[in-house]
Amino acid sequence: MESKKCTKCLTEKPLCEFNKQKNTKDGLRYYCKSCFTNDKLNWRRRNKDKVSKNNRKQNYGHCVNYEETETRYLVTNKCECCDKNFDDTRSGRKCVDHKDDQIRGIICHSCNLGIGLLSDEIEGLQKAINYLKRSNV
Repeated sequence: MESKKCTKCLTEKPLCEFNKQKNTKDGLRYYCKSCFTNDKLNWRRRNKDKVSKNNRKQNYGHCVNYEETETRYLVTNKCECCDKNFDDTRSGRKCVDHKDDQIRGIICHSCNLGIGLLSDEIEGLQKAINYLKRSNV
């Protein structure tokens, strides 16, 4: 068997066009990859509120109380570091102190990345500030 018929689009396709699924007889999904992707995208379009909530839940992660963080996110709706509002292009992320896995706040990706690249240390941030002051004469 080198091909299989998709039960969604009813097209005969090569086996490489089907994702794996352990609990089926042939070990492949019933839908082809493109039908599966279309279904997933359509579901995400119809359920934007669930997708948004799940994304925030994943971003707030393992070490924090989700409900508390969700409330904090909805109340502030802006980065606690740069004060820019969250929108479609800027979303909130948890800022975690990796020494004790405690959440510091909800900040945008740019601020979280910058703090992380400076090793979460005040000394690194201060050196960056001093550099900017010197070069901005």
